[in-house]
Amino acid sequence: MYKINYPGEFAETIASYQLVPYWAVNLMALIMPWSELVSGVLLVLGVRTKSAAAVIGGLLVLFSLAILITLMRGIPIGCGCFTSVEEPLAGTRWRATCSGSSCAAGLFFPIRIAAGRPRF
Repeated sequence: MYKINYPGEFAETIASYQLVPYWAVNLMALIMPWSELVSGVLLVLGVRTKSAAAVIGGLLVLFSLAILITLMRGIPIGCGCFTSVEEPLAGTRWRATCSGSSCAAGLFFPIRIAAGRPRF
C-alpha cells in the first residue's frame, strides 16, 4: 500500500532503475500500483480471472526483467516493493537467479489459468 500512499517515493524508486524515460516515471508511479491492486482484488473475487492473471503475470515479468537488466548494468537498487528505504540489491548471481525464477513463474501461472487448469 505504500506505493499508492506515497507515489512520489515510488517514482524515485522507478527512476533509480534508469530504464524508464523521466517523462514516464510519474505516470508509471501512479498507474502501476492501482493496476496491481485492482487485478489482485479481481483475482481474489474470481471476476475476470484470466485477465487479472495476465496483468499480474505481465507485471511480474516486467519487474523481473527490470531487476535483471539493472543488476547486469551494475546499478545498486532497492526493489521498491515495501518501502522506498531499502538495502540496495547487489549484482549477485543469487539475485539474478531469484529474478529469473520469478520471471518464469510470471509466465507459468497465467498460462495455466488461461488454459483453464488453475489447479497446481
